Parts: sequence; C-alpha cells; structure tokens
Amino acid sequence: MNSVFSWFSDPKVIAVVAPLLVVIAKRVVSTIPPVALPVLSVVFGILLSAVSGDDVTTAITTGGMAGLAGVGVREIVDQGKKALGK
Repeated sequence: MNSVFSWFSDPKVIAVVAPLLVVIAKRVVSTIPPVALPVLSVVFGILLSAVSGDDVTTAITTGGMAGLAGVGVREIVDQGKKALGK
C-alpha cells in the first residue's frame, strides 16, 4: 500500500470521513433524499477503501462496514445535539 491514500485503509478513518463526505454531498446536491444518506455513507466507505489500494473484497467488506459505522457516528452526534437542545 504505497498509495497516497493508504491511510484510508484504516476503518476508523473511514468511519469518520464517510459521514463528512455525505454532509458535503448533501450540501452540494440538495435533491438527495434523506433515505439515501445512510446508503451513501456505505458507498463512500467502499470507495475510500478502494482508493486506498485494497482489493475488491476487502474494499467492499471493510469499507462497507466502516461506512456503516459512520452512520452510527453521525446518529450519535445527531442524538447528542437533540439531547442538548441544539
């Protein structure tokens, strides 16, 4: 993994970056339905893992699961904001 993007092979990085990409995509393309946002996080996770140089199977499993974990991270942040009344 001598790729410039090799640090994306870490699932913890993918779990944080994928939701950020979803937020950026949501702001750029305002017509994305809310139901598609969790799916986009998984897709971005797979793409990030593939860009890092992982093979296809690893990119799909690791990237997909890390993207799904990113959905959980985003949900925790959303619930925390609601609990604090923001």
